[in-house]
Amino acid sequence: MASKGKVLVLDDSQPILDVIRDRLEKSGYDVVTALTAQKACESVRDRQVAIVDYHMPGITGTEAMRMLRLASAAAHNSCRFYLYTTDPSKSAEYVSEGFDGVYTMKGNVEALERQLEATMRVVRLTQATRGGSRAG
Repeated sequence: MASKGKVLVLDDSQPILDVIRDRLEKSGYDVVTALTAQKACESVRDRQVAIVDYHMPGITGTEAMRMLRLASAAAHNSCRFYLYTTDPSKSAEYVSEGFDGVYTMKGNVEALERQLEATMRVVRLTQATRGGSRAG
């Protein structure tokens, strides 16, 4: 079975990463997880979507996303960056900070999977109109 998409998940909680990875891999995604922004930067080069926790030790999600965006661009990759949060009231603020979107209902992996499926449809449509992608 072909992968539904290449996903990077950045969170400072290993149990959260394990739950998300297990669920998304069972659903057909190629998932890489990272506990730190530095580790995530090593893995973003071929990812189509990066899911980023906002509250990280010593760094905000926005700072992490900006680091990842630079690493992705250096690898000539067009990854999309989504914040994973329990606070949907700040979605517009997070998007204005540079995130491509916000996944709400953090902790609900079923909701995350549905939101990711919608994102991957957009990624595939974007790739089709551009004639492909290095991450695809």
